[in-house]
Amino acid sequence: MRATFTKIKWVGLCTTCLVLFLDIASQAQDTGNWFVRTKTVEDLYVRVFSTHDTDTTNNTSVDNKLAFCVWENTSNKNDEVTVYMPTALEYVYKLELLDTNGLALPKKKLAEKVGVKFSDLKPLFANDTGFELTRVHITPSLGGPYLFFPHKPGYYNGEPYYSPNDLFEIKQPGNYTLQIQFQFIVRTAHGQDEKAHVIRFPPLNYPLSKLSTQINFPTE
Repeated sequence: MRATFTKIKWVGLCTTCLVLFLDIASQAQDTGNWFVRTKTVEDLYVRVFSTHDTDTTNNTSVDNKLAFCVWENTSNKNDEVTVYMPTALEYVYKLELLDTNGLALPKKKLAEKVGVKFSDLKPLFANDTGFELTRVHITPSLGGPYLFFPHKPGYYNGEPYYSPNDLFEIKQPGNYTLQIQFQFIVRTAHGQDEKAHVIRFPPLNYPLSKLSTQINFPTE
């Protein structure tokens, strides 16, 4: 699934999320066999999943790429919803990779900027924000476009993008938890009375694993 960016006043995403089943959102974090989702905030929630078709949330490797998709709580609304996501990695989300003791692993240079200004995001649409916004359209029962975690510079079509192993120093085999916190800007009024606010989701925990590499030498 690829997300296509169009350079206009906003960065528009054209790919439609092709997941075709209806999920009634609850207030608790919920795990499907192929995705993990956030709690619901203002009738919206986020799903995170592996882009490998054979992966489930029980066998996702740190070498596999992840994507996320914004969904509406369709038990309450039937209208399309639009949210705005900052394209600057400093603002878009927080990322931490934790070991089984809850200790954060060091980030590689690629991930050093991710989320460092997360708490500083303001609900502004003016050109002096310093970065463009991605307009995300969320259709009831279909969700929003697939969005990919940090792109390699110069790519806007979803390929190539980074895996957790590209972003963190993962030296030991074992189980890990990718902790992600999302935020978006929501516009609540237009025109001269334009109003907007930031919605932040509680952190989501996605399970990952790094397999040990065993070399079998021939015996005499």
